Amino acid sequence: MMIPSKRHIELFCVALAAAGAAFSFSLQLNAEQVSSSTQTDAFPHTLQGRVITVLDGDSVIVLTVDRQQQKIRLQGIDSPEQGQDFGKRARQMLARKLKGKTVTVRWSKLDDHGRVLGHIYRGKRWINHEMIRDGWAWHFKHFSRDADLASAELAAREAKRGLWSAPNRPIPPWDYRQPVLVVDQTPGATSSSYWLNTSTNARHNERCKYYHNTQEGRPCSSSEGQACGICGG
Repeated sequence: MMIPSKRHIELFCVALAAAGAAFSFSLQLNAEQVSSSTQTDAFPHTLQGRVITVLDGDSVIVLTVDRQQQKIRLQGIDSPEQGQDFGKRARQMLARKLKGKTVTVRWSKLDDHGRVLGHIYRGKRWINHEMIRDGWAWHFKHFSRDADLASAELAAREAKRGLWSAPNRPIPPWDYRQPVLVVDQTPGATSSSYWLNTSTNARHNERCKYYHNTQEGRPCSSSEGQACGICGG
């Protein structure tokens, strides 16, 4: 029986390592193809054009290649409203990325206002992701389960980028937009009890829609948390 030499064993090990690397690369390539295919299936429509107006931190107007103006609402993100802290800054940051630029929008549907809900790309740059990553938007979890967007928000929070650099925890725009249900107009009327949304650290008084009406919360004093931007806490 022939005993393999040391040289033969070395050559066999090199060949085995090369085969393993090729197999690993093939698996990675297949995974990327599946991911790309899934994304295409989720957002089957595509439009191209130039961004002519940036409305706020998550909405733009695109002049399409057929000369139509189309409002685009960036899917999966929510930026501060213009009346909120960092609202104007978020708009400026989105304008810096997109104003006058040619983009591709992948989308699946319109929202209730007739806007295209989509993901905006400049070449290989995913702008929705960049706005969250840079700290100028929240991941809009109520409408999106995208793991990459969720991870981008977590990274921005930890690095204190953009709006996360504020000393007080910012109020999410979906809380800011909510109207107060009942407001006591009696002169000198005050709130005697308060509710703290422990998820956002927003304090709501008893006249607010969110008083005793958040997924996570507890009664609190008038000095805890950050006052709600609508009811004044």
